Amino acid sequence: MLRCYIITITLTYATLLSYAQTDIGDPVKRAVEYTASISEDKVDVEELSSIFEDLLKNPICINDSIHSKLDKIPLLSDFLIQSIKDYIKEFGEFKSTTELHFVPGFDLELVSIISPFVTTTSSEKTYLTLKNLIPTRQSAMGRSTYTFQKAKGYKDTTDNQFLGNRLHYAAAYNLTMGTNIFINIHSEKDAGEKAPLKQLYFDNFSTSITAISPIKHVAKIIIGDYRINLGQGLVAWAGFSMNKSGDPSTIRKRSSITAYKSFDETSFYRGIATEVDMKPFTITLAASNRWLDGRISTSDSSKFTTYTTGLHRTQNEINSRATVNQQLLAGKISYSNKQNSIALNFVSKKMNKKGVQDLEQAFSLDFYKQWKKYSLFGEFASDNNLNLASLISTASKISSKATISASYRNYSRQYKISGNNAFGENSNATNEEGFYIGLKIIPKFNYAITAYADMFKFPYPKYRVSKSSNGSEVGIAIKGFLSKQIEGRLRYRYKTIEQDKKQNPPTFSQTETIQTNKGDLYLKFIPSKNTEITIGSSVSKYTPESHSSQWGYLLYTDIQHSFPSTRLQVYARFTTFKADSWDVAQYNYENDLPGMYASASFNNKGNRAYLMLKIKTRKRLNFWAKISQTFYALPISSIGEGTDMIEGSKKTEIKLQATLDF
Repeated sequence: MLRCYIITITLTYATLLSYAQTDIGDPVKRAVEYTASISEDKVDVEELSSIFEDLLKNPICINDSIHSKLDKIPLLSDFLIQSIKDYIKEFGEFKSTTELHFVPGFDLELVSIISPFVTTTSSEKTYLTLKNLIPTRQSAMGRSTYTFQKAKGYKDTTDNQFLGNRLHYAAAYNLTMGTNIFINIHSEKDAGEKAPLKQLYFDNFSTSITAISPIKHVAKIIIGDYRINLGQGLVAWAGFSMNKSGDPSTIRKRSSITAYKSFDETSFYRGIATEVDMKPFTITLAASNRWLDGRISTSDSSKFTTYTTGLHRTQNEINSRATVNQQLLAGKISYSNKQNSIALNFVSKKMNKKGVQDLEQAFSLDFYKQWKKYSLFGEFASDNNLNLASLISTASKISSKATISASYRNYSRQYKISGNNAFGENSNATNEEGFYIGLKIIPKFNYAITAYADMFKFPYPKYRVSKSSNGSEVGIAIKGFLSKQIEGRLRYRYKTIEQDKKQNPPTFSQTETIQTNKGDLYLKFIPSKNTEITIGSSVSKYTPESHSSQWGYLLYTDIQHSFPSTRLQVYARFTTFKADSWDVAQYNYENDLPGMYASASFNNKGNRAYLMLKIKTRKRLNFWAKISQTFYALPISSIGEGTDMIEGSKKTEIKLQATLDF
């Protein structure tokens, strides 16, 4: 009887949910934007979209509570996963994903976001056999970008001259064989690069072969390019990460090895990685041998520098190509028992260029313990010189509508491991101590409130700070559905840091406190299933003690409309902006070609407009075309800097893409 009542009410809520979803809504785009909105740092949008695209093709069963893979969804916290298991235990298996409305901890927006990536149908676990390699699924993608204005590098006559044409293009091919084998091939040529026929007119190639459960006890094998993430990011983390999040329920990281599918040419390893599952033990091993771009330091011949742009346009860039050898050996052994786990992680990374070597070694202890309403997790790490780094966090489910999290971090100045990405203010876990506390409340199902505070200090000098310094940050956000047809978010952040004063001539003897205020608002109106209208704004204020305040603002209007009879979808946006300096530059995510979902940055004063079309000619063939232009109102003579500088006050770009599933 209770089950029938729940299903009846679920249909009512599903009607409400349908208002929040339109025919033109891209579930991957919505998930990427939602995830990016709760992160206080920039995220790898390309990799994040790849994660959700894989989930869209292979939804995770929410009824499989024993061998749950729900932790593969970045938006689901440990408490939400446990709430799903508790719901199944009390009411039985889900009959529909819309029943997530009744699971404690979920709000309307989160349910609408994750619904396309989960299913109620369980797939039987199978090992690799010839029979299981059928059926096969294939997909191909081609993408091209062209900027009409010519950059300075094309006109240069020195070793900084761009040797190739202005066309950027990329291609990808994916083959899925049954449920066990996944093959990915990616290739790209950046604008300005010269790619001869012997390279098939591409400058870069990336390949990976993934086998899921090929034999008993082997969960995964990846041959080719991959990423490895261990613990809480203190020893190795190459993939997507929300270092500091406005949503306190998402601060815990989860270890993984994943095939590399991004067009970024640097943040991956090349070799073999495997995960062996011998419950209650799990063993992960990874080995890599690849070449990086770099050169010997001009000021110190005993050191070298590596480059992460992946660009090979000029003779200087080509001379630095693949000159540094990097060898990696990493892994972990973990023990899991119900809701508890403990793991020992290790990383050994050696880089060599013409006899100049750099060796990094680190190991860590990563742990997780969950009670019914509480959890404790963290990581203790040490490098080969016994320099320490530690992160301890706890989360508590105060009620069915509220979660609170707290985290303490202490990273030694001498602890320097490249490629880590732990929770904190810095991009690398070193020279930092801090305490974070966050709260998430869902007063009603249709909206949620998140708030956080972070206090941190840097015990020793760092970039742009010549002495020890302190800082703090607080933020609050309210987001949800104001009505059946209106969705919105209001967010505010306040931050203080200490930096050396900007003086002429430069001096590093005096520091000052800098205050930053940031706020943003957006409202999305859904008048029909075929139309979305969004208006948004953001404002920033940067106030150093020694100078007057600097301001920046951004306003935009976004319209999306679908013409079902012609299979045409139209996306258009107009943005106006003003920023006194890069300290108050405005950042905004916008619709882009699938897999890109770009984040645009705006400085000075001007406007930006774009128009994007999607045409679905056949059931499995799609075309996209986007034209955009940024034009500045202030009297400026150029855009950009260095070899990428464009003369004039406008930049016009066109992008084309086609995808085929077969």
